[in-house]
Amino acid sequence: MPGNYIAYLLRLWREEPGDWRCMLENTRTGERRYFANLEQLLAFVQNQVREQDQALPQQEP
Repeated sequence: MPGNYIAYLLRLWREEPGDWRCMLENTRTGERRYFANLEQLLAFVQNQVREQDQALPQQEP
């Protein structure tokens, strides 16, 4: 199931005054990634999904 499933623990906090900060922790490896704003977080997640899609073998219709 590795190609069909990605799991992260998401933590969000706000630094006053300022933007929301984000941290994703990979539940399988424990690796943590920090983001200065929501846009960076979403860009990372979109990239992860794209990479998983490209790694999966193409299926015939």
